[in-house]
Amino acid sequence: MTTYYLQTLVDDICLMGTHFAFRRDELLKINMYIEKGPEIEINGKEYRANFYFHNKMYVISSLLQLGYVVDITKSIERENKLNELLK
Repeated sequence: MTTYYLQTLVDDICLMGTHFAFRRDELLKINMYIEKGPEIEINGKEYRANFYFHNKMYVISSLLQLGYVVDITKSIERENKLNELLK
């Protein structure tokens, strides 16, 4: 499994099949599995990472390409390493 962190750049990106709607500047933790694909982790529970925005369905790659989210994985990893060094 590989973990990615995405930051939302728009309001009201919704997770399909749930009541979750994400606002601008929220952090999304995506766990990418070889066998089952991407899942989003919310409060320790995982959900299939399919989204809708303005009545259209999107997968993660589409959200990235259209600029609705940005990949901040490297920044989060760097911050975590720095925090470890400062302990």
